[in-house]
Amino acid sequence: DEGVRLKARFDYSLANAAFVVVNRANGGSDDFVSVSTVNAPEDGNFSFVDASVEAGRGYRYKISVIDGDGEFFSQTADVKLPGARVELSQNQPNPFNPSTTIRFSLPASEEVGLAIYAADGKLVRTLVDGVRERGAHSATWDGRDMSGNPVSSGVYFYRLTAGKFNESKKMVLLK
Repeated sequence: DEGVRLKARFDYSLANAAFVVVNRANGGSDDFVSVSTVNAPEDGNFSFVDASVEAGRGYRYKISVIDGDGEFFSQTADVKLPGARVELSQNQPNPFNPSTTIRFSLPASEEVGLAIYAADGKLVRTLVDGVRERGAHSATWDGRDMSGNPVSSGVYFYRLTAGKFNESKKMVLLK
């Protein structure tokens, strides 16, 4: 979630050496772009997070170890990041009684609405209405309407809206 994490371990002394990390977006003919230069740690363990990447894109990284005499090690790695998209999961359990959990994930902070509707399209209850941060979220519906009254057995729909995303799924309440 924080970006691309690069790790390397060397079993020999890297005194006076530095790690140089460069990358370029895959599929492009652009030259490599410098991402970071880090003094080599004495224990030989290198770790770096490139937070400047974009979801859904591929990158080619080149990590070089450079000392006073020049480059003495270089390694490349290709990384493909998953696409950034909102995901809405099927409620669990389904069918349910007396409550169910609805999970969704966001690729970025977003204004979110999650509402329950009866089979006739009438709004039963709003579970989420406001900004949610990037990451995984869940909301529990206890089978009650906006007034706190239990609803009857039947088919209900839940709809998640987040930015341009809008998706509905069906669930069943059995009493």
